[in-house]
Formats: sequence, C-alpha cells, structure tokens
Amino acid sequence: MWLSDSVYLHHRRCGVVHTNRHYTTNMGTHRTSTSSTQLEVHMSTRSGPPGPTTSTPAITTIENSHVHDLADATENHDSDPDPEKWSNSSGLSRPLSPFDVDVAQNSLSWRTYIEPLLTRIAKKLYGSDADLPSMTSGTLGYLKLEGYSARDSTDNMCAFVDYVRARSWSEQTVDGFLGTLQIGSHWPSKLSLSIATQDDRLQYVWLLLEGLLAVLSFKDYTSPPPSTFPELVSTVFPPFPHNASVSRSWIAFILSFCRGVRPQPSFSFTARQLIEEDLVIEPTKNMIEHLKFDGKKTVQVFILDRDSARVLMDYHNNAASKAIGMGNLGNEILQSYHTLIGDDYQKIYELLISLGLFKIDHDAERNSAFDDMTIITGIIRLFHNSPNFDPQPRLLATRVNALQNELHRRRHWYNRLRRDIHRQKKEQPWMFWGAVLAAFFGFCTVVQTIVSVWALVLV
Repeated sequence: MWLSDSVYLHHRRCGVVHTNRHYTTNMGTHRTSTSSTQLEVHMSTRSGPPGPTTSTPAITTIENSHVHDLADATENHDSDPDPEKWSNSSGLSRPLSPFDVDVAQNSLSWRTYIEPLLTRIAKKLYGSDADLPSMTSGTLGYLKLEGYSARDSTDNMCAFVDYVRARSWSEQTVDGFLGTLQIGSHWPSKLSLSIATQDDRLQYVWLLLEGLLAVLSFKDYTSPPPSTFPELVSTVFPPFPHNASVSRSWIAFILSFCRGVRPQPSFSFTARQLIEEDLVIEPTKNMIEHLKFDGKKTVQVFILDRDSARVLMDYHNNAASKAIGMGNLGNEILQSYHTLIGDDYQKIYELLISLGLFKIDHDAERNSAFDDMTIITGIIRLFHNSPNFDPQPRLLATRVNALQNELHRRRHWYNRLRRDIHRQKKEQPWMFWGAVLAAFFGFCTVVQTIVSVWALVLV
C-alpha cells in the first residue's frame, strides 16, 4: 500500500540526503525513502522486526515535520479524523506520515495519507464529503514541506471555520484566532513565541486561509496585515463608493434618477471589446485577481477549467467564504464570464481559448462522457439561466466600474484617433508615411492655389 520510487533527495534547507531502505512490518515488506536516523525512528514505532539494511553514516538532522507526524501517528490517536479507519480487528495501526519526497512527487502514499484529512476538511466546509479543489491538498503539501504537521494543519483549518462561524464580522479578529490556536494542542512548535516572529505566525494563518478558500495567494494584500478577516476581503475587493461615477447611457441614467435608485455597475463588456480597445487580457490562476485592472492596459481574468468551474459553482456553500463575506465571488466570476463570452460561442469560443482563458484537458476528455468545454460552458449557461441570476456585481463592483470608465475614456474620438494613428504607424509604416507625405503635398498644393488666387486679386 505504501510505495514510493527510489529517489535520492537532497534537502535544500537542512542538507539531509535521503537513501532507500527496506523494512518489514505486520503489513508486509515496504519500501520508502528515508535517512538512517529517520529509519530508526520508524523502526521504533512499527511492529515486527526490521528488514535488512546497509550500514550508512548516521545523520543526526531530522526534519520537524517527520518527527511531529511520527509522534502524532503513534501517540496522539485522539486527533485522528477517523480513528476507526486505522484500528480494526486485525490490530493495524494508523499509517505513518510520508516523507518530503512523497509529498513533492505526489506519490500514492501521500495521496492515501491525506485522503481522510481532506474528507474532514470537506465535511467542515460543505457539510458533506465533497470534492475539494487541488489548491487545498496543495496547501497541505506545501505546509508539510515547510515543516508543519499535515494533521495539525488540518485541525487548525477546521478550527478557523469554527472560529469565524461563531462570530460576527467585527469579532473575527486575526489576533483572536491566533490566540485560540496558540492555546490549543495542535499549534506548531516551530511557531512558538521564543522561536518565530509575528510575521511567521501570520504567514501560517494566511496559508490556512488560502487552502480553505482555494486562493492561490493573499500575499499582495496582507501588508500591512488586516486586523480582521472581513477587512482582508475589503482590501482585496474594495467596496463600491457611493460617490463613484458610473459610465452608463443617458437613458439608463435618467431612468435610475427618476426611480431614485443609485446607478450600479453591471457586467456589460465582452472580451472582444476589451481587445478592440487595445486592452491586454492576462490569464491568472488566482481567483481574487479576476477583472483586476492595473490602471494602464492590462486586465487579469481568472482561468477556467473543469475543476475551477466546479469550485466556483459551489463557492457560495463554502462555510469559510460565507462567514467572512466572500461567498458570492464564485457566482460573480461565472456571471462575468457569460458576458465576456458575448457572441464568441458562435465561433466555438475561439477567442477565449486563444487567450488562454479556457484550459482544456484532452486527457480528461478521453476518460469522461463530456469534454471540458461542455462542462465549463454548461456551468456558465446554468448560472445565467438561473432565476437568481444577478448581472450586478457586489465584490467585483469597483473593478467592473473601473473597466467601464476606462472603456468609455478609450472610446472618445480623440483618444481613438491617437490610438488608430499609433497602430497604423506600427503595423504599416510605409502606408502611414506615404499618407503623411501625400497630405503634406496636398497641403502645399492648397497653399499654392490660395496664393495664386490672391495674387490675381491684388493685380
């Protein structure tokens, strides 16, 4: 059951070289990658005599994550998400934590090890055994490689969900959550007050949050660190200001004024319109960067594949995202995509595929009844045809309004003339300078004609 390839791993942080060993347990003969010191720890925690080994110099450096998970696997059975899964009539003990090489290679032993951990997180987030995004398992793997116990990280993720669900927005303080974790039994020893800094502890919290929300990174929004978790959401998605100008037609503006309703931005531009106005669409894997405009010419758009589309479809049921005010993000991204597609569906989505916004896995297409394109576009149409469809964004309102104002500015005749001249000069320089020369000679001809007529009048 526990298999891994024969690998020599040079640990970049500690300089530990892992070699291959064989040992025998009550579950059979297994093969793993471990150092000699780590092998002795394993032998002391498993039943059955050790198998044959070759003599190697003892290496005294043992990674914190290995020792922590080994101790957790042999002593602390109360923290197991499903203790009965690993203890039955045959007397089998809970599996030991895989090594870093297994995590890096995403081996069978690592995937099997975290399966009950992911099941526990899924039940905490969605109330059922749902499929979690790869971002969650990737976060557990990253934390494991950084020296944190995977089981402790799972317990702390579940503790975060309980913490924010039991409190109002103003009470969901970051320091309060840190204090709750520090008095618990699953707080990492490497983050103790005498060793780590406050920035290290905050970084650990942001990593937990990224795994729960399927976010690639909050790094650009945590300096300075927010005091509450809803404040972090407000930093990522600034609320739409009451005095902001909304680029709309005069008819829509008059109707809104007569009804006494403040104008709100809405999804109204397609990807083709952004390209035509000389804006650059940059695909991103970070969902919180969707429709982010850099103020110059680059617009980031979240990449859709079958997994990310499913995550967005069920994002409003994520307990962590709902508790901190971020639950509507999945709906808004899918709604914006329906507008971004526009009439491109008539051309089989050629533009969005060429821009890299639709990520198609042809291997998955061969192994399922539906291809990725059918699943992605089907989910988008499902949300658009839903009676609860709302074309007006909430979290993305400020970004949508900024893009609409930029499009309105670029569509002004003077800006469009300058842009067309610059494009013509860049793409067809001979035609451009030929037209300039022709215009110059034409101007000279007109001047000469006027001078000749004026001379005749004076004579």
